[in-house]
Amino acid sequence: MEVTKRIQKLYSMVCTAPKGMSIHIYNMPEYFEHDEMDNTVPHVHTFYEILWFREAGGTHTLDFHQYEVKKNTLLFISPGQVHFFDNPMGCKGVILRFCTDIISGGNRTEDMFIKYGMFNTYDGEPCFTVDEPTANILDIIVGRMLKEQENPEAFGHTDMMLAFAKIFIIHVNRYGLQSVDHKLHEQKPSHRPFLLFRRLGEERQTTMRTVK
Repeated sequence: MEVTKRIQKLYSMVCTAPKGMSIHIYNMPEYFEHDEMDNTVPHVHTFYEILWFREAGGTHTLDFHQYEVKKNTLLFISPGQVHFFDNPMGCKGVILRFCTDIISGGNRTEDMFIKYGMFNTYDGEPCFTVDEPTANILDIIVGRMLKEQENPEAFGHTDMMLAFAKIFIIHVNRYGLQSVDHKLHEQKPSHRPFLLFRRLGEERQTTMRTVK
């Protein structure tokens, strides 16, 4: 029982809405002032998370790879990845969290490229940097999301949050830079079958064992 409790402390839940369609957004470092978790300790989440560091300083460790926190660095973290902050209270920026149902990897090309090209990357890295003009646009989107988050009972609330979140991600995908250029491109015919193969592998890994 004690071991179970220790393991549970490593996980966090964000999915409180029906069917796991919840999105939450927080400001750093204010969020850490009330978070019960010790974010300097390696831990995993059961949801997708984007960390946007607005200012430079320190490092962030993701799956045992240490990323230097530069101005306007964004990290895309998937469920089950191990990560931790070196100094949470020294961070200035935004935390964006999604339930797994939202990053579903459906048949839409854009959804698959978000899931496998930005979060569950294959041979790339889940780290982007954006220039200041792009950051200013992201700031506007974040402001609208924070305002919308105050009205969870409003008509179309979840759809509105999802729309803003996708606009945010699309801007990062279009204008963000990576140190290693292994970005998947939706215009390349060979990349879509590769993503379809990855999705089928995830869906049928417990029932199908052969390459065929």
